[in-house]
Amino acid sequence: FATPQPQQREAMGESSFVRSCQACWDPEGTAAIVRKKKAQRAAINNITEHLNNVEGALERNDDNLHQIWGEYQRYERELREKQQGQFWEDLQDHNDWPPLAKKLENMRPRLENR
Repeated sequence: FATPQPQQREAMGESSFVRSCQACWDPEGTAAIVRKKKAQRAAINNITEHLNNVEGALERNDDNLHQIWGEYQRYERELREKQQGQFWEDLQDHNDWPPLAKKLENMRPRLENR
């Protein structure tokens, strides 16, 4: 006779229950996670804005292109140095990072030709 196996599916709302319990058991850890996610979102938004500015400057043949690109590079350097490089590594694991990485990959050769 086979013994019934417990189902592995989560009931609706169970994951939010687990998060609520975690917040009660470890409020400092939960607060750190929230701060990290907010910082990552702010960084993603700033990088997006910088890259949109660079892209616009490329399309307009803007005389300030190198200055605009330099502003992005300074911001990227600041992020790379944050938390001894850990912030940058974690940022690259963010769900919204791949399209930004692709945009950068396509943009760099265009900038080198200027």
